[in-house]
Amino acid sequence: MAVDPTKLRETVSTAVWELHSCTHRQLTELGLPIPTEDTGTKSQRLEACLKALPDDDLLQAAQRLLHSPHASARDKERFALEDAVWDAETVIEIPGRARCELADAIDLDELLHRPDRFERALERFWHLDDDPNVGCPVFNTGVVDWARIHDSRFDVDRVPALLAQLERRDDADAWQELAWRLVLEGDLVFPAGFAALPQLVRLAPRSMQARALAGRILERAAGHHACDDLLADCAGTITEFGETLDRHLRSRPADYLVSFRALLAVAQEYHWANAIEGFTDDIYELECPHCAAAMKIAVGRFGCYAQVWDSDEELRRELRPAVAEELTGTGRGMHRTAVRDGQGALADGIAHLFGDAQCPVCASVFNIADEYTHANRPAAFIDRVFFSAQDTGAGASPSRPADGVGTRPYAAPGTKPRRQGP
Repeated sequence: MAVDPTKLRETVSTAVWELHSCTHRQLTELGLPIPTEDTGTKSQRLEACLKALPDDDLLQAAQRLLHSPHASARDKERFALEDAVWDAETVIEIPGRARCELADAIDLDELLHRPDRFERALERFWHLDDDPNVGCPVFNTGVVDWARIHDSRFDVDRVPALLAQLERRDDADAWQELAWRLVLEGDLVFPAGFAALPQLVRLAPRSMQARALAGRILERAAGHHACDDLLADCAGTITEFGETLDRHLRSRPADYLVSFRALLAVAQEYHWANAIEGFTDDIYELECPHCAAAMKIAVGRFGCYAQVWDSDEELRRELRPAVAEELTGTGRGMHRTAVRDGQGALADGIAHLFGDAQCPVCASVFNIADEYTHANRPAAFIDRVFFSAQDTGAGASPSRPADGVGTRPYAAPGTKPRRQGP
């Protein structure tokens, strides 16, 4: 690897200036050019010594400074010398699979006398947040054993390699491959998806693709993935992701709807995260709680109504939107967030979705959100709410029903029928 001579000279100079107590003999042992006796003060001699040191000898001088008992470079100065020497060495690429196999083969109980102390020391001291060589802050979330975590192709080394590549630079092809390996065909999440969440959340403040992919993973967190332990380990990361999303939404970004749905998934409102499509032409299927008539709830540009087909006859009833001041729970939080961020169409759609519908068959009136939640909301793992208590209010709400409600098997997203016209 090529070494920047200007940077290397600055690094060596910083270490040499600490040699003010060294004798001429000691300076000679370090291989530094020694000026004549009449140069002046010791500081002037050190300055002359550095000026006389050619660029070709800088690397050897750095190596001798590291190994000399007379040099007193410490902490940042020593780290800078080490980095300069290591940068000049030949880089040996170790394949990801080999690293995973080595990590899997190491037994800390045999390697260390007190492995528990070693792990605590890693947690305490191995923080890369202030490392200038790292492109962005790194969460101290521990080491992922990728050798045991597979993706959609049952590979264990490709996902960590892609994540490392994307932390260095943005790459559309890498994002596409990563998404396919973590969430197969937009539905099934693999263990590597949850293991990758900390790194995706780390990239989320500056990457639309990272926000979207992390959101897709969480939107499917209630599915049958057999990764509940990995998901539980991500609790802190998910909370951090929610805070990032909320800040992002306030900027009214181009990916507002994607981020809004991801925020609903963070709050474990999986049924809404997978259902809301912006209210340009949304369709929600449910049954009348009184006569069991199968109906469609339409909210969008073609109107807001309940629809039932009786043979060839279409029966419609207009929806009754909720009054904003009367909304509670998640409905209130969703509506307030949309209004806060100037998303008028989204706020209006939420008001209709959390309002009432009249059955076109039996004319009974029921709450749309109550019925849709009862039929589609999966059981929650952890009670996590992204709205404040002031926004949500107290007590039960349409999206946080009482015991026994919303515990039916999770229905995969993307199954809603699409309407072609009014």
